[in-house]
Amino acid sequence: MKKQIKENENLKGFKRKLMEIMGTNQVDEVLRLIPKHIIMPLLYVGDEATLEDGDKVIITDLRIKNGQYVYYYFSEEYGEEVYSYEDEFVF
Repeated sequence: MKKQIKENENLKGFKRKLMEIMGTNQVDEVLRLIPKHIIMPLLYVGDEATLEDGDKVIITDLRIKNGQYVYYYFSEEYGEEVYSYEDEFVF
């Protein structure tokens, strides 16, 4: 009997991006190589995302700040690039 592998929730965004590039079987093989303690971002550069206030933005950069991923995007309101933490987006 084949052991069922539980999906690593920390890799959801990475898996989504891989699915855009390769087939399902290949994605599953790649994800099995990544240790469980690795946390990948949910959003990547070029992704369209929705903030809690309903604004739609395009991710221009991502970095780690205070141990969390932050996502940069251009804000019409401020007229410059700003960032938000992951928990400020709707998934």
